[in-house]
Amino acid sequence: MPFLQPFHASPYDFQRYTEVGLREQFGAFEVLSVRVGAGPTSGLLWVLQEWLAMVLSFGSRRLYRAILPLTWVLSPLKLLEHHPMAAQAASGFVIEVRRPG
Repeated sequence: MPFLQPFHASPYDFQRYTEVGLREQFGAFEVLSVRVGAGPTSGLLWVLQEWLAMVLSFGSRRLYRAILPLTWVLSPLKLLEHHPMAAQAASGFVIEVRRPG
């Protein structure tokens, strides 16, 4: 579930979920776990990569699509994500539930 990350699945991006919000949303189920699926570093890098592609493309969609993959060179920084407070600014969560009964 997305939390802190840029607009995605355009134009069908309608909701953001916190850890507490997911537990509430799936309250009719047995919640087995809620964990960070993508940490704050992922969210930060996604925003930075989008921003760099926007700025360096000077408004050209074609140039933007060409530049964006070049920003993925920053992706190894995601190895820094494992922090006990990662849920406070996670890029997204994974929830595992079981149907009752």
